[in-house]
Amino acid sequence: QSLPVLTSLGYLLSLLKLIPPVKNAEYKITLTTNREAVQLVTIFGDLLVQANPAFAESLSRSQSANIMSFQYSSGQDVSILVSKNAGRYRLQSDCFQAVWLIMQELARRLVSHFAAADSKPTAARTAGDSSSTSSTEPLSITFEEALPLQDLFDLINGHFSVRQSLASAETELEQREVQFRSIQKRLLVRYQDKNAAPLNQLDQLFEETYESIINLADKIDSLQQELVAAGQSLGAGVQLLLLLAKYRFNLSEREFDLLRSSLSSAVVDGAEVSWEEMTEAAM
Repeated sequence: QSLPVLTSLGYLLSLLKLIPPVKNAEYKITLTTNREAVQLVTIFGDLLVQANPAFAESLSRSQSANIMSFQYSSGQDVSILVSKNAGRYRLQSDCFQAVWLIMQELARRLVSHFAAADSKPTAARTAGDSSSTSSTEPLSITFEEALPLQDLFDLINGHFSVRQSLASAETELEQREVQFRSIQKRLLVRYQDKNAAPLNQLDQLFEETYESIINLADKIDSLQQELVAAGQSLGAGVQLLLLLAKYRFNLSEREFDLLRSSLSSAVVDGAEVSWEEMTEAAM
């Protein structure tokens, strides 16, 4: 249940689909803007083509629809609820890191929407766009709650735990391989000796060691897949925290770039050095 690695925002959005509203979720994040709320069908109208035809039609007809739910190909869902009386948007999901992509895309579309609306003549803007105001103040997005650091710490701990399990399994595999070769040599000597001594269950130990190596190889393969998934989740969680920090402290682009250089969302797992060590060194 991991998010795919970011390669192209447009490509990832193609993995999303609209689903019937999901109103309950464990994680809830509220963004506040300085402009009137925009109906979700207005800024996410292009995604309606991917929805169930009947559901898409009902959303298109409902100009007052204040909730949209999106689902990733992995099965995780994220919902956006828009306040009817203020420029607030709540994003919620049962998966913390899944919120990142939807939040980033919501912010991008809001900026694009208001930039286009503000570029229109005043009369046309007033008549044709109920979400615009006479103010040309640039859109401002803020996050007014405490940063969800514990949720990120949980992702870091999960990633590091898988790394430790993988390292332990690889060490154990090396030990079993040494044991296997040692038993193999002894058996060859016994078989080549015309007056060979009894095997003393060396053949049984040989088979058990071989089975142990196969099981450890399967375990390592599974752990490597878990590590990839944990790394993807951690990267998405870091992206989400970075965005929230930007909105919480009103960071400039330069300040935001400095923060991203210290807390990278690119999770690369090496044999000895991984995200944890590189992040500690960067800080």
